[in-house]
Amino acid sequence: MSVDNDWQPVVIEYLATATPQQKHYFVLRTNYDDLEDSPIVATLIDDPSLDAATAQALFWLLGGGAHWFELGGESEDPEVLTLTTLRDRLITGFYRGSGLAFDPRDDEGHDWVAEYGPLPDNAAPQLVHPHPGAELGADDFDDYLDGLPVDVYDRL
Repeated sequence: MSVDNDWQPVVIEYLATATPQQKHYFVLRTNYDDLEDSPIVATLIDDPSLDAATAQALFWLLGGGAHWFELGGESEDPEVLTLTTLRDRLITGFYRGSGLAFDPRDDEGHDWVAEYGPLPDNAAPQLVHPHPGAELGADDFDDYLDGLPVDVYDRL
C-alpha cells in the first residue's frame, strides 16, 4: 500500500459493498500500522451491519486489552477513543452476529488475551468470550492480499 492516504477511499468504497465475510477477512488480514484512527477503521466501527465477531476481532487487533483497561477508557487519545467506542457498541449490541467466528484466546493459535492481559475480572464478556461460528481462512479467499481482493489491492 502507498505511504500516503490516497488509497483509503478505495478501501472504504470496497467495504461499503463487502459482505460480512469479506469485512471479517479484511479485519483479520489487514495491516493496522497507522490505521488506528483512520477513516477506514471509523467506517468499520460505524457500520451496524458489521458482525459482532468482526468487531470483537477489530478491538483486539487494534490493541484492546490490558493497556486499554488500565486507562479505563479515560483518555482523549484517538486510539483509546476508538477502542472505547468499539467496546461500548459491542456491549450494547450495536453489532449483530451473522454466524462468523472469532476467539481472542485462539486466533489461529494466537492468544490476544494473554498478550494484552491480564484483564480485570469485570471485563465485559462481549470482549473476551469466543464467538462460535464459521471460521474463515485463506482457502475461502483466493486472490486476496492484505484482506482485499487483488483487483481492489491493485488500485491502491
